[in-house]
Amino acid sequence: YPQATLQYRQSSENMHENLGHLKTIYSSFDQYLPFLKSGIGLSLLYDYGKQRIYKFKTTKIHGMYAYPLRLKDKKDKKDKIVIIPALEIGFVYQNIDLSKLTYGAYTVVTTTNSVTMYIPKEYYYSSINYFDVSAGILIQTKKFFCGFSFHHLNTPDRSIVKISKYKLSINPGFHIGYTFKRNVTDKKEFSANPDFLIDNDRIILGNTFQYGKFVLGLKYKTDEEIYTTDNVLIGIIGYKKENFKINYSYDFSVRNNKSLPDGFNYENTSTHGGSHEISIAFIFKQEKHNGQQLFSRQFFW
Repeated sequence: YPQATLQYRQSSENMHENLGHLKTIYSSFDQYLPFLKSGIGLSLLYDYGKQRIYKFKTTKIHGMYAYPLRLKDKKDKKDKIVIIPALEIGFVYQNIDLSKLTYGAYTVVTTTNSVTMYIPKEYYYSSINYFDVSAGILIQTKKFFCGFSFHHLNTPDRSIVKISKYKLSINPGFHIGYTFKRNVTDKKEFSANPDFLIDNDRIILGNTFQYGKFVLGLKYKTDEEIYTTDNVLIGIIGYKKENFKINYSYDFSVRNNKSLPDGFNYENTSTHGGSHEISIAFIFKQEKHNGQQLFSRQFFW
């Protein structure tokens, strides 16, 4: 049965102006198709970013396909373990406003030295587009899950400079989590959901707690970028029913700047800022298949 999600994220205004600010809207829809014994999904992401020397708008649309493999319990014939391989194919379009750019520069770093090259404005693209392919596999039970993912399998070129290439490298990732549940009263249940995620440039670990219909969480994230490292604390508050959930989260970040190339001028070695995010998820019908409850979504709400 179908599920729809909607998220909105915006960086707070007190972030350092050199780092810019970002607004993101993300929506997704997925559906299990019994006649194919498979799941399909569609997602759409829109980013608007603004930095000192340029603005950009990014639109991403992705289609997903997953085929669950079920290992049954011999006694009650219900799903004991579900293994879900998945494939994602997307198209990315980015529009770049370089009206404030007077000249371009990028730095080529080698093991011995670095060379700064100045590039005329006409050598920049005003827009770029590319296809992006990813794949992954998820293994889960009613209480446990772990997954492996590989993004940018086709290593797409996203350079905005006509005379150079900037190919995205394959980005492997790993995500693991567990759900602890305990009945507090006849009508209310308490659960804890610790999880850990790691990929090429970030680590996220934390826990979300649910008591009855209310959700609280706290997570810690490190996010490595080219010239900076973000250390982020994430607070989460939410409300969840059987087929509906709404969450609000706030990220508080401390950014530590590394050595910067010519043309970048950060006034502080660290900067404080944060982001607000609100997300809504809705399942249109209680999900069952052949009389058996599916449990694939409890970890991704």
